[in-house]
Amino acid sequence: MRYLIDTGNSGQACEALEMGLSGVTSNPAMYAKNKTTIQKFVKDVFIQKPMFISAEVMGSLEEMEQQAKWFAKQYPGIVIKVNFSGEGLKLTRKLAQKGIPVAITLIFSVEQASLAMQAGAEYLF
Repeated sequence: MRYLIDTGNSGQACEALEMGLSGVTSNPAMYAKNKTTIQKFVKDVFIQKPMFISAEVMGSLEEMEQQAKWFAKQYPGIVIKVNFSGEGLKLTRKLAQKGIPVAITLIFSVEQASLAMQAGAEYLF
């Protein structure tokens, strides 16, 4: 079992990692609340070498794919977080085929979970 902290505050994330939590997840609303960007947050936390860190991508399919590839190149092993949707499933499939780990969020049913896993998601939130 992995325990994650869900925060957009890099100080809290780093402190939780120092206490032994396995990783960090967040979302755009949390970054905004903490007056930071996803890029700065990931950079600040990634140096702690968490077992798990995610970066949520947003926008059109093409925009999300570009963001995902950038994060995967800059931060090897990062998990790309995608909202459950038709576009999210398409992106998940593309990324999984490239070996980029994906977490799908906003899963509310067994059917959604099944579709996400079939698309190649490694994690469900």
